[in-house]
Amino acid sequence: MKRIAIGVGIVLLVAAGAIGRHRHSMAGAAADPASYASEIEAFVEADRAEPPAPGQIVLVGSSSIRFWTTLAEDMAPLATVRRGFGGAHRSHVLYEAPRIVLPCAPRALASFRIAPRGSPTSLERLR
Repeated sequence: MKRIAIGVGIVLLVAAGAIGRHRHSMAGAAADPASYASEIEAFVEADRAEPPAPGQIVLVGSSSIRFWTTLAEDMAPLATVRRGFGGAHRSHVLYEAPRIVLPCAPRALASFRIAPRGSPTSLERLR
């Protein structure tokens, strides 16, 4: 029994170290919302030149959305606005929402797991 407890303790320590290293690596440029400033500014400028019609579905997120070049055709007849940038995380999307989501006056917002499962509270901040 004592060996099992020691083994479990070692596994937990190794896991904690791996999680700490991962969080530290995320603390760099990718974790900084300003790291996508040029992409965000491109959305803002494009909207200034040709504002999206209100009431569309805004898809927001990272490369899953950014590289979805056939989005308009795939979602037809639904009108959509594509807002994929960098390797965006939930924090980036929430940080940039006032500039790239809210001005679109969307009827709906779609994303790949923008909020943790079962927790709509992060999305509530977009309202």
